[in-house]
Amino acid sequence: MEYETFQPNPDLDLFVNCYWTLVVPASDAPVKQRIIPDGLVEMAFILGEDIKRYTSEEEYIIQPRAMFLGQTMEPFYIEPTI
Repeated sequence: MEYETFQPNPDLDLFVNCYWTLVVPASDAPVKQRIIPDGLVEMAFILGEDIKRYTSEEEYIIQPRAMFLGQTMEPFYIEPTI
């Protein structure tokens, strides 16, 4: 996985903490990733393959391609569909 963060233009400093990207290479055996709450509000855009968000140990939903995420209260798991 390749994770990078970028600082916003100074004009957006009051509103945007950072931009980040995550590139997940294709794999024959995708791995669940634990997402830990960080107290931040985020906008997310999925530009590649779909992402599963687990709602229980075995059940999942497919994440929307674009979403606005409020503050997360507890950890959850995601997994690429590649």
